[in-house]
Amino acid sequence: MKRINRGIPRAAVPVPGPPSGAESDRRWARPTPGRLLWAAVAVAALAAQLAAPAAVAGSVDPPPGAAATQSAAPDPTPGPPADPAPEPTAAPSAEPVVPAVPSAAPPPAPQPTSAPPTSAAPTPPPTSAPPTKPPPTSTPKPPPVVKPVYRYVLAPATARSRPGVGNGVVVHRLARGAQVQLVQAGPVWSHIRSGARHAWIRSDGMASSRPAPLPRNPRSSFVLVNKKYPLVPAKYAPKTVAVAGVRLTPAAAKAHAAMVKAAARDGVRLRTLSGYRSYATQASLFAHYQRLYGTAYASRISARPGTSEHQTGLAVDFGAANGQCRLLACFGSTREGKWLAANAARHGFILRYPRGAEAVTGYSYEPWHYRFVGAVTAGSMKSQRTPTYEQHLYVAP
Repeated sequence: MKRINRGIPRAAVPVPGPPSGAESDRRWARPTPGRLLWAAVAVAALAAQLAAPAAVAGSVDPPPGAAATQSAAPDPTPGPPADPAPEPTAAPSAEPVVPAVPSAAPPPAPQPTSAPPTSAAPTPPPTSAPPTKPPPTSTPKPPPVVKPVYRYVLAPATARSRPGVGNGVVVHRLARGAQVQLVQAGPVWSHIRSGARHAWIRSDGMASSRPAPLPRNPRSSFVLVNKKYPLVPAKYAPKTVAVAGVRLTPAAAKAHAAMVKAAARDGVRLRTLSGYRSYATQASLFAHYQRLYGTAYASRISARPGTSEHQTGLAVDFGAANGQCRLLACFGSTREGKWLAANAARHGFILRYPRGAEAVTGYSYEPWHYRFVGAVTAGSMKSQRTPTYEQHLYVAP
C-alpha cells in the first residue's frame, strides 16, 4: 500500500529521487497516476502564478523556501513517453514541503478617515441685510461767514466816489454818529458802504463805537458852544466869581489865577481883558461890529448872542501888559502870546480859535481867546496835537 499524507496536497508530497542505474530510467519514464496528478497540480500552480498581476508579483519578494521549491520542481511539460517507474516502496518520511503559493501584496495601510461630522447647529438662512448708506463724500467746507464790520462817523463828513481830497464826486454827506459798513480800511482813506452806495471817507473820521453824546450842559466845563451848537437856554447865566477884574466860573477862576502867577514867575505879565458876558452884552457887541463891518465880517470876528463862549463864564481874552497888539493877530508874536501857547494847557486852557481853522471853528484866528476845559482835556489835545475843540469832540460846524 502506498502511504498518503492526509491534509497535504498530492503535489506537495516530495517524490523520492530515482535510484541509480537503468532501473531509475525505467521507473521515471513510465507514466503513472501519481506523476500525472503531480503534473496537473504543477501546471495549475504555474498558471495561477502567471495570471497574478505583474505589479504585485514584482513588488513582493518570494520567500527563500518557495524559490528553492520552484527551482527544484521538474518541468511540467510532458516529454516523450518513458518507461514507467516502479511504484516506490515505503520511503523514509521527510518534512513535507509546502508548494510556493504566490504571495499577495500586503494590504495597503489604512488611510486616515475623517472624523464623522459633528452635529452642528443648523445655519440660519441668510437674511437680507439693511441697505447701508453710502459713505459721505468729502465736500469742501463753505468759507466762514464774515460778519460785516461797522464804523461810526465821528464828525459830519463828505463821502466821495474816489479817495483823496477833491477827487471824484460827492456821494454822501454823513452826519455825526452815522453808521457805515467798512469794506476796506486804509491808512488815510477807507472804503465804506452806506446803504447801497460805495464811497470813500477819511479813516480818522470814523471809530468802532458810537461817539459819546456832545457835552451840551452849560454848567459843565466841557460844554460845546459854537454857531451850530448854541447855548440852551439861550440866555443862560452861570454862577461866577470875580478874578483879576473879570468874572469867571469858580473852576475857571481858580485855574486862571494859578496861570497868571505861573506867568509872573517866568517874568511874563498877563493882562485879562474880558471874561463873562451876559446875553445882552453880547447882543450889543455883535450889533456894534455889524454896523462897523457888516454882517458877514462881523460873524467872523464876533459871536451872535446865545452862541458865545464868553456867556458860559469859561472864556478869557488876554493882552500884553503894555497894550501892544490888543485884540489883534499880532498878539501871538508877543512874549505874552508865546508864553500862553506853550503853557496854557498845563492849567486847563486851550487856544480856542487857532490859525487856519476858521472852516472848523467858524471864526478867524484869535491868539488872545482862551477857553477853560480842564487840565486833562487840554493836556490830551496838546499831546495829540488836536488843534480845535470841535475836532477833539469829532464835530464840525
